[in-house]
Amino acid sequence: MRKDAELLTHPGAGLVGPARLLPKTIRGCVAIGLALGLLGCGAALYAVVRRDAHAQPTREADAIIVLGAGCEEPGPRPRPVYRNRLLHARDLRQRGLAPCIIVTEQSPTAEAARRYLVGLGIPAEAIELENRSTTTRENLVFAREVMRTHGWRRCIVVSDGFHLSRAVRMCRDLGLEAQGAATPYSRIEQRPGGRVKYTLREVGVYVTYLLAGC
Repeated sequence: MRKDAELLTHPGAGLVGPARLLPKTIRGCVAIGLALGLLGCGAALYAVVRRDAHAQPTREADAIIVLGAGCEEPGPRPRPVYRNRLLHARDLRQRGLAPCIIVTEQSPTAEAARRYLVGLGIPAEAIELENRSTTTRENLVFAREVMRTHGWRRCIVVSDGFHLSRAVRMCRDLGLEAQGAATPYSRIEQRPGGRVKYTLREVGVYVTYLLAGC
């Protein structure tokens, strides 16, 4: 009778072996399932980023938006990463894909980018300035304002390949008709280690954008 009373008071006291391990097993399986699911989603997004890293425009646009990447002293002048993007923007304009180039990033970087393009032979009147942004999303939000003043909607976004999938997605979320253009001059994309490193980092940033919109 005493043993029966204990079982009524503590129902789990009579469970032994696999029956007592079942809750822990279920929790473990759920944790493993979630981990595998996250890993699978990350791998899928990595594949998307790499697929879009080779994008090039196939039709004409109103403007070419060059995503900023900082500037260096003395001068200042654009950093090598930014210069490589500007070189591709020049090439695209020379091929007749768009009449105007919009340089981005807060002062003095945008002004340095404009000077660099002029030095490459681009007429000053063919360069528009967006000099307030500090992030990729701001690059595009403020570049869209420049485009709206001219009644433009179609753009080509120039950046390093790993960056393009998210950038084009942002453009489309902002209501722009966008194409990506991966600069062939990218030193990051030319080095396997750098390519993997920056793509992995981009996957994390991309997930944040998809979840939080920023």
